[in-house]
Amino acid sequence: MNTGYGAAVLYGYSNAYVKAIESKLISKAAMQGISNASDIHSILSILINTEYKKSLEDFGGMDITTEMIDFALSKNLGESINRLSDITPLLKKKVMISYIAKWDLYNIKLSLEAKDRVQKPDTISKYLINTNFYNSAFIRQAMEESANVEDLLVKYTVNSPYKGILQRGIETYKKSHSILEVNIELDKAYYENIGRMLFELGNEEHSIYMIIRNEIEMKNIMSLLRAKKGGLSFERIKPFLISRGFSDENSLMSAFESSKDIDELVQQISRFDLKSALEDYKKTGNLLYFEIKMRKEIFEMSNKSLRHSVLCFGTIFEYMYQKEIEVSMLRLIVKAVQYNLNKTELSAMLV
Repeated sequence: MNTGYGAAVLYGYSNAYVKAIESKLISKAAMQGISNASDIHSILSILINTEYKKSLEDFGGMDITTEMIDFALSKNLGESINRLSDITPLLKKKVMISYIAKWDLYNIKLSLEAKDRVQKPDTISKYLINTNFYNSAFIRQAMEESANVEDLLVKYTVNSPYKGILQRGIETYKKSHSILEVNIELDKAYYENIGRMLFELGNEEHSIYMIIRNEIEMKNIMSLLRAKKGGLSFERIKPFLISRGFSDENSLMSAFESSKDIDELVQQISRFDLKSALEDYKKTGNLLYFEIKMRKEIFEMSNKSLRHSVLCFGTIFEYMYQKEIEVSMLRLIVKAVQYNLNKTELSAMLV
């Protein structure tokens, strides 16, 4: 672990940069104000005075179409991720690349789904995040040059920093020909890889490791809830459970098999408080409320554990984590206004 002068030399520039841009994040109060906007123009009137100004102007400024707002948000997030990757000290480059793989894999998963549905690259382009490795131009070219899903997956493995993860996707597709199972396997491989790496770093990145473990726990709980709702057996979802969460496989199996329904299963979940989400689920039948509640708790935990990070990788990670949440919330608000979603319901979904 680097301390004192060594930490100052290693993280001085990157941490100073992050602290400078951290103030540009949209506050919780401001986000609530944006969510209360009555129309898209009102949302733009607020965003145009934030650090999203340049991205919005690149696609039309105040005259931007609703569809193009997605492009602007994707561009802004991609630029942030790439810049943070560039300023990460060499000693932690491997950790950073392993973490931002989630966005490269996000792009890959979108393209695999589009290829499977015989859709053109244009159908997903507005959602693609322009990362350093798998940016929109690369994704488009790969899709256009590939005959089918397997061909596309193989193309993505060439000179890839995620070759091992993608190979697991290829093996899964050969067995099942299911895009859903491929995407689940890619997620599983990603979280197991980053979890293992952070575990090996020990106390040096303990706070970040705890956040990743919480995300793994959330994904496993969502798998249990979907299976319980769909009447599936534990054996059916067992291959998709991710290791290094807070509950091992036996604990997850015990909770699942001793519960006759969603209500009983939720009562056995101790890592997150899902009582309010259960009430929303009973009214709507929508499992999304559970994921939103868990994401809120993870976000609050991350803020507490990383808020005072100084001269360490945690400072970079904290900003990137908050930026990801911010962009996802802005996307949600735009869609909610576009489709006239109830304001009370929208407010409950915001982190």
